[in-house]
Amino acid sequence: MRALFVFLLLGFYLLLPAQIDEKHPLEPLDVFSLQMAHSPAIQPGGEHIAYLRQRFDLKSDRAIQQIWIADKNGERNRPLTDLNTSYRNLVWSPDGQQLAFVRSEDGTHYLHLYVVKTGHQQEIAKFSESPGDLVWSPGGDLLAFRMFCPSEKAPLLSGLPKAPSGADWADEPTVITQTRYRSDGRSGFLPSGHQQIFVIHANGGAARQLTYENYDHGSPQWSPDGQHLVFAAQMESDVDLRPQRAQLYRINLKNRRMEQLTDEVYHFSLQDVSQGGDFLCLAYVDKELGYQRNALFVIDGSSGDLRKISWERDRQAESARWTDSGEALIVQYTDRGMGALDLVHLKGGHRTVVSDLGGTSFGRPYAGGDFALGGDNSIAYTRSTPHQPANLYYKSIESGALPTRLTNCNEIFLQGIQLGVVEQVNFTSSYDEQKLEGWVIYPPNYEKGKSYPTILEIHGGPYAAYGPHFSAELQLMAAAGYLVFYMNLRGSTSYGESFAAYINNNYPSEDYDDLMSGIDELIDRGVADEEQLFIAGGSGGGVLTAWSIGKTDRFRAAAVVKPVINWYSFVLTADAYSHFVRNWFDEKPWDQPEAFLERSPLSLVGKVKTPTLLMTGEEDYRTPMSETEQYYGALRIQGVESALVRIPGASHGIAKRPSNLLRKTAIILSWFDQHAGAE
Repeated sequence: MRALFVFLLLGFYLLLPAQIDEKHPLEPLDVFSLQMAHSPAIQPGGEHIAYLRQRFDLKSDRAIQQIWIADKNGERNRPLTDLNTSYRNLVWSPDGQQLAFVRSEDGTHYLHLYVVKTGHQQEIAKFSESPGDLVWSPGGDLLAFRMFCPSEKAPLLSGLPKAPSGADWADEPTVITQTRYRSDGRSGFLPSGHQQIFVIHANGGAARQLTYENYDHGSPQWSPDGQHLVFAAQMESDVDLRPQRAQLYRINLKNRRMEQLTDEVYHFSLQDVSQGGDFLCLAYVDKELGYQRNALFVIDGSSGDLRKISWERDRQAESARWTDSGEALIVQYTDRGMGALDLVHLKGGHRTVVSDLGGTSFGRPYAGGDFALGGDNSIAYTRSTPHQPANLYYKSIESGALPTRLTNCNEIFLQGIQLGVVEQVNFTSSYDEQKLEGWVIYPPNYEKGKSYPTILEIHGGPYAAYGPHFSAELQLMAAAGYLVFYMNLRGSTSYGESFAAYINNNYPSEDYDDLMSGIDELIDRGVADEEQLFIAGGSGGGVLTAWSIGKTDRFRAAAVVKPVINWYSFVLTADAYSHFVRNWFDEKPWDQPEAFLERSPLSLVGKVKTPTLLMTGEEDYRTPMSETEQYYGALRIQGVESALVRIPGASHGIAKRPSNLLRKTAIILSWFDQHAGAE
């Protein structure tokens, strides 16, 4: 079965296989047939919900985002745009008669309107940079948005002589003066510049730039009178080197006069503006730590008074919106790997209105999800299961009726696929009896009472969470005959502040004990073959994979993907190096080098015996290739069997292109197959 898996992957450029009546395990090319719904937008006063439907295109090898329209009652569902271009940023006008959105093609970004009455789409503007965070004015005549504006080039090259005509001189040097000069997922170096705020008339014409200051402006929101825009910003010359302390500002559209609305120790993130003009924010006091829990605040739009909202739940608020009355909020959070929404009253008290908000990560089973709040206090939201990528659902906050399912993106196709059954596993850590949970995916055609080769797959972050959500990568591993185990170890979010903050300035801490306890639990249950154990993980999971094989040789083989191997070098070469130095360690590396080394997998390399595969994107700026190369060199010097896989053109998100998702999974499985024992 596993040999067949790899053979199919190597020929992924062939046509999709014909459908057959008999169910078969998930195969690599099946990934191109799967779809996912996300980013809903509820039509004000209407019966429609716009959303994005994502699929992978076989020929272009990329994700395509198509706009669809669904009726609230679930009866009709149809595409609004074609299949060949990606769209994003869907926002309805206040009267519900126009839908604004952005499409990008060949480096140009277009702002479009869909007019409900005529059913036509019209382009109203195009830009060389991408507009984002679109928001309609209350009167429906203007759109505000953010867009990057490059600044002038550095003057250091201004006095250099020009190359003589016909001369073949070397390219000009690149001059970098900003602290953060590259960003993962962006090729080359970041241009110097900032996110500025613009407005444009819904009838088209030139966009008007409102802000020019040399700092990034946050997502704008309109004041109820339509005369001002409100946003959060940290107005300092080099915010990357300073503790986070963003304040709220308001700018007048007529005269561009700007006023500061807050002057607090908090780092504010503006979420919404009520019809009465009050500002809803998430905020925290920056203590320069990796995990910092925020709180809900309301700022009076007239007096500027700051009020903390009581929300008696030990979870991180991820986003928040006003309800129609302005007397309550909808708060998004993640609880034990599953997304949820609470209705939180300003006068106190809350209740859960959605407990099955689904992850919109496709490759691995990360928690998360999208939702939209309608003016009638209705909610459209994504919901995934272990056996279904995200679909769209709709429900009323006030009604006790069950939600209406609006999409069935994969219903027919998955009827022919036999996916691995996913089961929750609860256990305790051998270190301190900490309660933990994870999930196991059984191979299709699993035989009860039989133990199977087992892959321990570790999530990244490290401040993130897996959950009972669909995962193409892990289902493909199960389809190849492996039992796949994933879990939320300490440091994961969605289990409370103390659980996540445990690893602050202390990572990897006791994560190794948590991971081994999970494997031991599966061995005790008789489902994992103790002689056929494998370990894999990416990013933070790559750190913990390398850390674990430095502590044990119980695994037959390891796949260390896009890891951090040496904290000293990492915090000075990663794209967000200033953040990692400030928020993940107590001291600078040159002041306390031993602290950086003792927490680095490199410190344990002398004990590694496990055959190790290394894999990283060649354009990964988050965990640079130099980290992987260090570990590969160290393993070779130690005589450890190892292989280095470099993914051309890939950033930290290796699986962004579907072919790389398939290659990544197949290469890991091939490595594990080579080191499997006799069955």
